[in-house]
Amino acid sequence: MASVRLSVLVSFAFQGALFTSLASCGPGAVAEVVRAEAPTAKQATGESDGPACTAVPDVAQTLVIDLPSSQRADLELAMKSGRAVVHYSCNGLKILSSCELGGDYKYAGVNLKEDVIQLKSSDEVRATLPVSGVNLAGGLARGTSLDLATAMVGRATALGASATREELKGVCTGATHFVRAVYIGAFAMKRGSGASVSAAASVFGASSDATSASDKKVDLQDGSLDACKASSPDAPRPPAQCQSALRVELFPLGEERANAQTGLAGLPNPCPAGYAFEGGKCTAEAKASAFLCSPTDATSCRTQCEKGSIESCYNLAHLLAGVADACKGKGEGCIAIPGGAPDAPNLVEAAKLYTRACEQGVAPACFYVGTFSAGGLYGAPRSDAAADAAFDKGCASGHALSCVELGNRLEARNKDEPRTVPLMQRACDLGYKPGCFSVISRYLKGQGTAKNPAAARAVLTRTCAAGDAKRCSELGLLSLDGTLGDEAKKDVPGALAALGRGCDLKREDACHLAVMAYTGEWGVPKDLAKARAFFDRGCAGASASSKTCTQLASRLKK
Repeated sequence: MASVRLSVLVSFAFQGALFTSLASCGPGAVAEVVRAEAPTAKQATGESDGPACTAVPDVAQTLVIDLPSSQRADLELAMKSGRAVVHYSCNGLKILSSCELGGDYKYAGVNLKEDVIQLKSSDEVRATLPVSGVNLAGGLARGTSLDLATAMVGRATALGASATREELKGVCTGATHFVRAVYIGAFAMKRGSGASVSAAASVFGASSDATSASDKKVDLQDGSLDACKASSPDAPRPPAQCQSALRVELFPLGEERANAQTGLAGLPNPCPAGYAFEGGKCTAEAKASAFLCSPTDATSCRTQCEKGSIESCYNLAHLLAGVADACKGKGEGCIAIPGGAPDAPNLVEAAKLYTRACEQGVAPACFYVGTFSAGGLYGAPRSDAAADAAFDKGCASGHALSCVELGNRLEARNKDEPRTVPLMQRACDLGYKPGCFSVISRYLKGQGTAKNPAAARAVLTRTCAAGDAKRCSELGLLSLDGTLGDEAKKDVPGALAALGRGCDLKREDACHLAVMAYTGEWGVPKDLAKARAFFDRGCAGASASSKTCTQLASRLKK
């Protein structure tokens, strides 16, 4: 019987290469639906009377392995042209293909993470695989399960942890979230007997260990577990057989949230209201045993931590250390460091919990382990080696701020440390804007690397597109004055567009620089009408009487 391919993601573009799905693989490829008659998640389920969804979380991570092909194409196109905008509700997830939000996505590898998720009821199927909405409502046959294994090797992340509705362009009716990141790897799903499944290989192996097509029992598979195991966090792209979209991380449209950019916020429940997150799936709260606690509920966090939820241990550590209070009212860039007496019992306990969480794969916990080891705080012996190792582990697991901290520590010992620039670049690729600023500076100065104006320009272009108005000003100015190289200097339209975007984002100095450019500075052809338009935008209100605006007004009269 002819096999049927499951294409999960058509393509990504990153680092100059086309990141394609395995849809082009020929007969015999590992990533195949091995039985044409095998049921999809929808076909494997029937009707259910389980708890209805009443609300979805603001910050969510949803599996997308069963995203319809039309929406996969919409997601791909949206990610090529900017940050993807979606409508996410109890009715499912819809890509708003006609809605635009500036930005792009960059791939960064992480340490391999294997998960096995066993869905034993139609309620769990609905809540854990929500992207097909009501089409997934149904009930599994008694005593059976859907066994899902994933192997995650990296993620494609957008810069910036916030976006406002004012930044949206096009048809955006119903927009609720933007796609902050897409997690990349391989997956396999099969019908199971309901017996416990503990290893991803046992689910993937239902295909690879079979001797004939009729013996294969995998219902859906894309990618190879062995290929994913060969990946490295330092790889510029995932292996050819490990490029499937597994999950999307959704951030709400709105104002900045404390700790969002640093990755140090408490871990929220990613499930719909009425469901708890346990063992990688959403299950009815009444049926959950050891689940992820609310990051504001100390009693629940302690109970669930003691039951074995390591994510709850991390949230409990945050509560004991007062991390949330450390960043109240300070915006998404605040780095939440607890303060208190070095031997304070609550902080000593928090330090131990962070250590457990780091050891068991909670990446941001490693940042705190490194910080405490570096300072000899809260019961942690002072040790540079232990601090470096913790930051390194957090960085390799995808925590951008840990990359920056490790880079800064290495550079403090050796200003020409060769690892610093790659670490800062990795932080930038993982979506951390301060990492981008750090690497731009080093590319321009030749600090820890050869001077590389082209690389600096590429990062400035990315940060400007993501809505960083200051970087738009820098991109325009440094292009026009030649700092970013001859190619950038020749691209006058690109430089002017960067200044225009900065001005649109209400950065006054970008408007001022545009006035200077259109009045003949840097060899730009004069256009007094455009110069006056930028002047009116950048020198309105209280700014009109400033020294800069007075000088610009004089230029307009010449």
